[in-house]
Amino acid sequence: MSYITRRKRERKSPTSNSHRIHKRHVELRKKAERDLPPVTMAYRSPKGGILHGWCKTELYYIGTRSAGLYAEAQFYCCFCKEQIFLPVITIHRLLVWPEPRPRLR
Repeated sequence: MSYITRRKRERKSPTSNSHRIHKRHVELRKKAERDLPPVTMAYRSPKGGILHGWCKTELYYIGTRSAGLYAEAQFYCCFCKEQIFLPVITIHRLLVWPEPRPRLR
């Protein structure tokens, strides 16, 4: 038996233990995502914008920056005069707030 044929036999099949461990890891990650608490520092407006969690004013988007391994979106609230850094991976979890406060100009 040649070296190549032996290596082919030694390779793990898709139904091997490593495949089952990966599948279980993905299921656990999805379950953990469902169990996460809601994000309250920002909300989504009915029009699709981002609202400040404290004053419910629509935020101005400044930009995106990388902080370590994760990216954060930077917003500015004109009513509170403060900046908000929202991790990009949490934006899909924002709850919709029905009536935003009008923007200051």
